[in-house]
Amino acid sequence: MYCEVCIDTSPSVLLGKYWYHVTTMEVPTLLLLLLVTCNLHLSECGRKDWWTKKLTNDFYTAGRLTARQLKYAAESQTYKSVLSVFYFRDASPGSVCDGSCEDSYLSTPQYKSVAKTAGIPYKHLPRKVYWLSAQGVDAFQAVVETMSKPVLVHCFAGYSATGLTLLYLLKTGVFTCEEVFRQAAAIGYEYWTSSSYVKLASQLSTSPTTCRKAADSLSRNELSSSWTSYWQAKKLTECVYTAGQIQRNHICDMKQAGFKAVANMRKGPKTLVAHQPSQEEVTLLNIHSYVPGTYQNGGRQLRANLLQARLDTNKPNSYISSNSTDNFESMNECEFGDNIGYNETLERLYLADKKIPYYHVPVGGYFKYDEDALMGHYCVLKELFEDYCPVLFHCRTGTRSAYFAILYLAVTEGRPCSWALSKGRSIGYEFSTYPMCQVITSFKEGRYRLPVCGTPTPAIEPVPTESRLQLITTSQQPNCTAFGSWTSWTPCSRTCDPGIQTRTRTKIAPNCPTGASKQMDQSRVCQSRPCVIDITDIRLGRRLKKPCKAVSLRNVSQIVPHCTDSDGLDMSVVLAKQSWCLGTTSSVLSLCSPVKTRTKSVRSRCGRGRVLIAVNRSCGEVRVG
Repeated sequence: MYCEVCIDTSPSVLLGKYWYHVTTMEVPTLLLLLLVTCNLHLSECGRKDWWTKKLTNDFYTAGRLTARQLKYAAESQTYKSVLSVFYFRDASPGSVCDGSCEDSYLSTPQYKSVAKTAGIPYKHLPRKVYWLSAQGVDAFQAVVETMSKPVLVHCFAGYSATGLTLLYLLKTGVFTCEEVFRQAAAIGYEYWTSSSYVKLASQLSTSPTTCRKAADSLSRNELSSSWTSYWQAKKLTECVYTAGQIQRNHICDMKQAGFKAVANMRKGPKTLVAHQPSQEEVTLLNIHSYVPGTYQNGGRQLRANLLQARLDTNKPNSYISSNSTDNFESMNECEFGDNIGYNETLERLYLADKKIPYYHVPVGGYFKYDEDALMGHYCVLKELFEDYCPVLFHCRTGTRSAYFAILYLAVTEGRPCSWALSKGRSIGYEFSTYPMCQVITSFKEGRYRLPVCGTPTPAIEPVPTESRLQLITTSQQPNCTAFGSWTSWTPCSRTCDPGIQTRTRTKIAPNCPTGASKQMDQSRVCQSRPCVIDITDIRLGRRLKKPCKAVSLRNVSQIVPHCTDSDGLDMSVVLAKQSWCLGTTSSVLSLCSPVKTRTKSVRSRCGRGRVLIAVNRSCGEVRVG
């Protein structure tokens, strides 16, 4: 028996040709069962290669790859070969504007070397061939037809690679001219505005007149060209883009692309209800993305667990880095990982330091994909859609961010479910197994109404008719009608960032089943605005005379649980990585809260005694000294 399993944060799992509904906690058990009962092939499902653009089952495209991305492409097991449209003479630091990533663009000989170690064939077109020419299409055809499929075709920003691949598909009869332009439009490339491209496409088409008419029928959008500086993004509208997990070395390109704000839909370090650890997995080189989960078997990133989760046990240590002592990655600072997993606080802090507006809109776990999730996040989504253009939504693979961005557009613009599903497919996501159509129908038929924003606690009451509430927590509800009406929802537990609302109803008659609770309660997510985060340089009491022996995020950065304000906001202090361990400056969080000051002594991990952390809670200055 052969099984293929694709697991994401969606409520379903693809087993063979069928989707099965599972919860996150059931995933390890399911995998164990499959490993025992069948020959299991566990697909990476876009977790490592979310940034590629699919044209057909045989062709995907991308921009200039870093060494890490080339390795991710090989590890994804999606592609059997890689083709470059250009010959890259020199390596370049390119978008690597953060030294902690230790990642760079490569020269073509270096690409070949890394690809060989990664186990994937790599070719390039002849050096002097111009892609936008009949000679270029012929050269592409001559090379690509000798390569195993699927092929990942890349260039500088994805534009040339996508355009040339589409011309080849037009020449070979896979696409018509209309389909070429339609596919390009879905990705965000406006080839129909280039007279040279339209002329060449007309020559390759069996119907030149139809090709020119198709180009003339399309219009030019003013913002379309700038976003390609961050080619990893996927375009939904001129103002809305989605992505998977961003990296530190993406920030320069994101700024150049003109993104005005970032909305993160990954879970935070702790759950809202029980305040339990909830970090998601971070992507690691030569480590499977799924087995085990962040907290399984004592922790995914324990060495013993990582050894068992390696994709290829025969990889050399140099595959990770020149000085690596292992052939797998144990932590990924580049994607805001710590020694547990992905740490949303580190991303929040980093983007604040880069002066990029940041919104946390968590989805996954408690945060479902249903009507209440949309209503709970609606006011923040509304602010993002209306106040920022363009805005980048991201999660781990782009699935959650694409789902809610499309869902918001469908509900607010009155679009049908068919439009939403088609929009998802156009950028590589299949949402037919999600409750997207159910949510759109609920709002269209009036069972739910969008909240009224602009107040400290938005009104997010559902229409007072029979309606399904998918709630975060619900006490066991007996089959009994002898209960009073629900109370109004309480104010949001937090005045900023995601919080919780609850409501209750009480038993009023004795004829309920034995053991029925006297009071029932329900809870759901709410959010009216993001917390304001400032990065402040703090002068410490004294400077260490010597740097730490092993200055790294693992040894220096720590999240120090401190106290909780009246909003239920965990006043944690993040000591960021510095060249001096707890040196003359440190980046910290600044959060608004009631006037109150507390102090706590925390031991420095550099072994230099203790430092005092004082939280002045009159709008939040956090001092370390």
